[in-house]
Amino acid sequence: MVCSPDSRLQTCTCRHQSSQEQRHTMLMLLSPAKTLDMSSLAVKTLKTTPSMLQDMEDLLPVVKSLSVAALKSLFSVSDAIARLNYERYANFDTLETKQAALAFDGPAYKGLNAKSMSPADLEFAQSHLRILCGLYGVLKPLDEIKAYRLEMSNKLVNPRGKDLYAFWGDSITQTCIQELQEFEQSERFIVNCASQEYFKSIKPKLLESAGTTLYNMVFPGPSVYAKEARGAMCRYIVINRITTPEGLKGFTGSEGEWSFDANKSSGTDFVFTRGAAKKLNAKAAKPAKRAQADTVIEERDSTAKSTGKNTKKSTEKATTKDVDEETNESTMRRSKRLRSK
Repeated sequence: MVCSPDSRLQTCTCRHQSSQEQRHTMLMLLSPAKTLDMSSLAVKTLKTTPSMLQDMEDLLPVVKSLSVAALKSLFSVSDAIARLNYERYANFDTLETKQAALAFDGPAYKGLNAKSMSPADLEFAQSHLRILCGLYGVLKPLDEIKAYRLEMSNKLVNPRGKDLYAFWGDSITQTCIQELQEFEQSERFIVNCASQEYFKSIKPKLLESAGTTLYNMVFPGPSVYAKEARGAMCRYIVINRITTPEGLKGFTGSEGEWSFDANKSSGTDFVFTRGAAKKLNAKAAKPAKRAQADTVIEERDSTAKSTGKNTKKSTEKATTKDVDEETNESTMRRSKRLRSK
């Protein structure tokens, strides 16, 4: 039986296992993205509730209490991005929601490409993919989230400590362990596709004591390619129903540009090296230039784009995509250099 997406459903309680899954239990870990696309979906899809919602509600008042200036300093962003996120948190209770894997819109999520997955693929992803998050803790792909910005490395003083690592403590790791232990398999392992910033919220020693093996996916080279590869690895696992560590080595990327490097890999660190794309010209695979800093893109419903009809805008005033912080910083540095000449 496969769960069909249904706009009437609000939670998903089913869990199905193949014979292969019954021998191995696996979770993938992925970082979130700073860039969001909160536009409505043309087809309504199942939404689920985040498992650490109570913790999020404990953290939310701390962020909501910050001024525009404080958010600008905390996030190291422009006035426009700080104001956007101040308004988001001020109106958080009334913001519309979207499934996490469809809302995040950075390079990793282009590699994941969840919107092209079948219902069966999404069901497998829902059981095996976990997104580590500064605000929500741990998210499943179909967990509903609201537009926000809060990175795990942000030094946000809170009732539990000096930063978000202190706030989440062991809870994210314990949540993953508990989910793995719901199955009665003899071998449990985690595939780490998260960045170091987010993986620091995981406690490897706790995993080891719980009998869980950690496999790190390593993609050397420019970060934009590495980020996309992390998402593409998760997609490869989902589409091909990979449930064994050995199966991870078959990953080749969305364009056949990655390959497992046995010489550089060791133990549970799997290293993949990038070469020329095999399906498309390598030049065509280069990432497009990002928008300039301080640009706030107005996203409309995808249906409106194709039909030209007006659709209902979200309570975010249709401002649903912000600019990657790294692009902001580099653009501002270039602007300063130009002004100094």
